[in-house]
Amino acid sequence: MKEAFTIFGIVHPTRLCLSVANDASNSIDWEGKEKERFKISYSIKDSQIVLQVEVWKRRGNYWDVRNIVKALLQRQVDARGFDPSDLGGQSVVGLDVELVSLLDHKTNEAIYFIDIEKIFDHGKTPNLPPKFRAYAVQNSYLALALANFREAIRKPDETAFYCYRAFEALVTQFRASNDPSSKTTEADWGSFRDALNVTKETLKKHEVESIIRHGRMVPQSWEERKDQLRIAWYVIFRFVMYLDRNCDALPKSNYPVL
Repeated sequence: MKEAFTIFGIVHPTRLCLSVANDASNSIDWEGKEKERFKISYSIKDSQIVLQVEVWKRRGNYWDVRNIVKALLQRQVDARGFDPSDLGGQSVVGLDVELVSLLDHKTNEAIYFIDIEKIFDHGKTPNLPPKFRAYAVQNSYLALALANFREAIRKPDETAFYCYRAFEALVTQFRASNDPSSKTTEADWGSFRDALNVTKETLKKHEVESIIRHGRMVPQSWEERKDQLRIAWYVIFRFVMYLDRNCDALPKSNYPVL
């Protein structure tokens, strides 16, 4: 069964006023492992994107459509930022794609997107300490972990990679060596896990990150991404509580092994 959508978006920075005509070179034909197929054409005028999307054998919800289209379009936009001939023959630029809304042609349903992920059951969110934002400013490892967590939300294909990058930022707090060029040791990781009551098995939920890190992309389902994001959130949360306890290890009575 074929479905058709119109998707609207923005290229950032908008002040560049990027414009791209809708022609054959701006079409994308993609087939996934489960034989779902996307045919996409797009135009950009003054950084405003309009995409016409046809999908066969669709899996998942509208957000899954958004994520696939965003990943495919981002590749084309990255190529435009890389090509100086597109930018007056002198410049290269980092361009980012935001998809704002989707219109389903069959149902006329309109969906408005934002980079937001529901990873908690209602009423089950732990309370962060009052000094959380101060820690985020003062502790560079936490700041980097939060920056990577943001990218894990914004870049669905690389969720596992960025979640693990957040862990790598946090473990730096526990490194025996202050030399940034020295490798993080297994003992450093052990100190990190022991202080926060986190097991190797839990961190292995993000094992696919090592494949992505080396340039081989692995499609992730929403359930896999949700699990990865939830684990990363709780690990970062425990690091915040560790800071709030003046860097004392978390008691297992209040923070059971994760």
